[in-house]
Amino acid sequence: MQSTVNKGTASRLRTTYRLNNAIAGKTGTTQNNKDAWFAAITPKLVCLTWVGNDNAKINFSSTAIGQGANAALPMFAEFYSALSKNKEFDEITQAQFEPISIEVKKCY
Repeated sequence: MQSTVNKGTASRLRTTYRLNNAIAGKTGTTQNNKDAWFAAITPKLVCLTWVGNDNAKINFSSTAIGQGANAALPMFAEFYSALSKNKEFDEITQAQFEPISIEVKKCY
C-alpha cells in the first residue's frame, strides 16, 4: 500500500501536496461512481475519507471526477498537511513504519 502512495493512484500526496511522511493508502470508487474513498495508513494514524451519497439515484458524472484519488484523497491531504505543519503532532506525522521483516519479505 506504500506503492499506491509512492507511485500509484495516491501519488498526488507526494507530487501535489508534497507530503513526504510515512504514508500508505488505498483509493477506491464504487460501481456507477456512487462513492469515492481514500484509506490512509500511517504508523500512528488510520484515516478514511469518503465522498458519496446514500441516494442511489445520485452519482458522480464520471469516474474522472468521482474516483477516490480525485474526490476523497484531497480531504486527507489537506488534513494531514495541516497536522504536519503543527509541531504538536510530530509524534504522529514524523513516525516511521517498522522495517519489513525477512519472514514477510519471503512472502513476496
